[in-house]
Amino acid sequence: MNIFEIFCDGKGRINETNMSSILNFLLDPVRPHGYGYASLARFLRPIQEQLQTLNRSHEGLVWSTSSAMDMDKWVKRFPRIELALEEDVYEPQEDTKPRKRILDSVIRFYDAQHRLCLVVAIENKITLASVTDPMQLSEEYDFLRAAIDKVNKTIPIVFVFLTPEPVSNVSQTIFNDLVMKDRDIKVNYCWKNLLIESSQPYPSITWVAKSLLAAERSGEINPASSHGDLFLRSMVKFIANDFQQESVLEEDVLGANGMSVRAIDEFWSKWTHEKPGTYPLACELFELIRTTLLQHCEQTNLTHLYQLDFRPTTTRLACFYRPLAQDVDLQQKKLPNRPVAIFFAGATSNQRIQLQFERRDGVSLETFRRSLDGPTREVFDEIQPDESGANYTTIHLPKSVNMGHVKSLLQAAIQEAAQAAIG
Repeated sequence: MNIFEIFCDGKGRINETNMSSILNFLLDPVRPHGYGYASLARFLRPIQEQLQTLNRSHEGLVWSTSSAMDMDKWVKRFPRIELALEEDVYEPQEDTKPRKRILDSVIRFYDAQHRLCLVVAIENKITLASVTDPMQLSEEYDFLRAAIDKVNKTIPIVFVFLTPEPVSNVSQTIFNDLVMKDRDIKVNYCWKNLLIESSQPYPSITWVAKSLLAAERSGEINPASSHGDLFLRSMVKFIANDFQQESVLEEDVLGANGMSVRAIDEFWSKWTHEKPGTYPLACELFELIRTTLLQHCEQTNLTHLYQLDFRPTTTRLACFYRPLAQDVDLQQKKLPNRPVAIFFAGATSNQRIQLQFERRDGVSLETFRRSLDGPTREVFDEIQPDESGANYTTIHLPKSVNMGHVKSLLQAAIQEAAQAAIG
C-alpha cells in the first residue's frame, strides 16, 4: 500500500505544497517519523564541506573536533531548530504595500543562547514546467536576506532550489542568475536520485530516504517505527513515478491526439541529441515566448486567473495558460487554450524550426500583417508566414536567423496569440 498514491486516486492529486509539507515532516527532528535528527543530518550531508566553511562567518557554527566528520552530532548541537512552511518574505522598502514572495520551506537553527545561527530556505518544484518566473529565486533570496540582516548580517543563508531532476535549460538559467552574498550558499537539490546506487552523499531527497533505510538496517541509527519505514519506501516510489500513481504511468502515455507526453527536460534532451543544429535557436525562441506570454498575463492583470504552463510531447512543446480554477489533464488532446507551439517534429529539422501562433477570431493573416508597423511588416514579408487553418499562423525560421532582426515580428505574433487565448 502506497499512501501517496491513495491521495492521487480519481481526481485527487498531490501538489507542490503537499510535497513541501511532507518534506518538512521528514526533516523535523521532533516529528513522529522515528528518525530524529538523522533525516535532517542526511539532508545536509551533501553540502557538509560548504557548511564547514561557514564557521568563519558565525561563531555559532564552529565545528568541534568531535563533529568535524559527523553531521548527526553537528545537527544535535543546536538546542532549537524551527521549520516553517510557506513563509512570506517581503520586499525591503518603506512602501505601505511591499511586494511579497512565498518560500516553500524555511529551517532556522538557534544556539544555546537562543541566537539565530543559520537559515536554510527551500524553493520546491515537483515539475520543471512550473519554473516560469525568472525573478522568483532572486527575489525570494533578496527579500529573505534583507529580513535576516535586520537581526544579524553575519547569519548565513543556504538557499536550496529543489527540482525533480538537476536543473537544465530554463531552470539552469534562473538558478545561475541567482547571485548570493559571499557568506551564503546556493545549491540545487533533486527529488530523484539519478545515480543507480550510491553510498556517497547526493543532494537528493531519494538519497536521503534510501540512506535512512540503509542506516536503520545496518544499525547505524536506532530503528524507526514501522510507519516510518513504510513512509520512506512509499515516498521513494512516488517520486520515481513523477509524483503520480504508478498505474497511470507507461513508458509512452499517448493522448487522444497520438502524441506522447514527456517531461520538459526529456523534451529538450531529445532535441539536443537528435537535432543539435537548431537546439540553441529553440532555447532562445522558448525564452522569448515564455517571457512575452508572462508579460501579457501580468500587464492584463490576469495572474490571479491564469498560470503559464507547458505540455511537451514527442511532436511539440505547447505553451498555454492554465486556468487556476480548473484541473487540466495534459493527456487530453484539447487544452484550455494553446497560444503558441514550438514544433519538434513536422518541418523542424537540424536546419530550421517550425512555430505556430494562434490568432483571434476574425483576425486573418493579412489583418495581422496590416496591424504591424512598417519595419515589422517588412520582416513579415521576408519570412512569409503561412496561414494554418482559420486561426493559426505558422512561421519557419532557419537556424542562421538573426533573432534581433525577427524579434519584433515574433513578439507581435506571441502577443496576438496571447490575446486570442485569454484576451
